[in-house]
Amino acid sequence: MVGAESAAGLPLLQWIPEVLHFCSTLPIFLVACKTDLRADPATPEQKTLTSVEGEAFAKQINTYRYVGCSAKSGEGVKEVFEQAMHAVLPQWRDHGQLWCCVVF
Repeated sequence: MVGAESAAGLPLLQWIPEVLHFCSTLPIFLVACKTDLRADPATPEQKTLTSVEGEAFAKQINTYRYVGCSAKSGEGVKEVFEQAMHAVLPQWRDHGQLWCCVVF
């Protein structure tokens, strides 16, 4: 979530209504990538969303959870997948159905 003045300026907003419509029974996650850039002094001109702003935006669009991660540092990557599995596995066991996961 780097380079946006606010969550309202994110390109993903165009996808939210479609995802909520077609995936209404699935847990939806908002994942902030490149969180290492929040503390990177080499990118001071870019506006990054804080985790508080990300969590507020996730609540606003009614997602299951907000998780931040950085592929560069590895921070939070494992948590993204663990949280997704915890959200999906109980439903799969209860309903005996195969669920899908879509990653943008």
